Amino acid sequence: MYDVSEFEPELQFIKNEAIREFTRVCLENAPPYFWEVPASSGGKYHPVWASGDGGLVRHSRVTAFVTKELAQAFKLDPDETDAAISAAILHDVTKHGLPGGKYSVKDHDYIAACFIHRQAKQFTAVGNPEVPMLREICGAVAYHFGNFSVEVVGRKLKTFPEEYSKIEQIIHTADMVASRKGINFDFLQMQETLIA
Repeated sequence: MYDVSEFEPELQFIKNEAIREFTRVCLENAPPYFWEVPASSGGKYHPVWASGDGGLVRHSRVTAFVTKELAQAFKLDPDETDAAISAAILHDVTKHGLPGGKYSVKDHDYIAACFIHRQAKQFTAVGNPEVPMLREICGAVAYHFGNFSVEVVGRKLKTFPEEYSKIEQIIHTADMVASRKGINFDFLQMQETLIA
């Protein structure tokens, strides 16, 4: 198992204990590559700090930070904020598909939402409470591509932003901000090594 504590600052943004613990369980069950790969297979779509070993983790952490800030601007209520942060942490958890290949897969947004939904079933099966805001978390993950969403059998595409909930709009926007080259985030500088 990989070190989920790397996400501890972002997990602490989530005030609802059930959402926080469920997000932690999803991270614990994330495919091993999630902890190792860069945010962009070819390095073309993300800043340098999101490249190299662990780049996808750094990208996910930054997306959660930006989401927390946008949630305040959008005046989300506490449960909506917690759902948005959970979705931000988990939005790329299956970026290379399942079980995982060398490159990002084009429908990883949909695959991640299905992964999260399966984790919720297992989470409740062992006596945990129902996951609050699960539908919102899965929806935000499934539609985090915004206008760049791809057609997947069984999933209706929505028009961005008109048909998107506030949480879905925030996750898409936070992901785009976290992917922009030339933007740095000071809290990432505290890590010993940004790029392997």
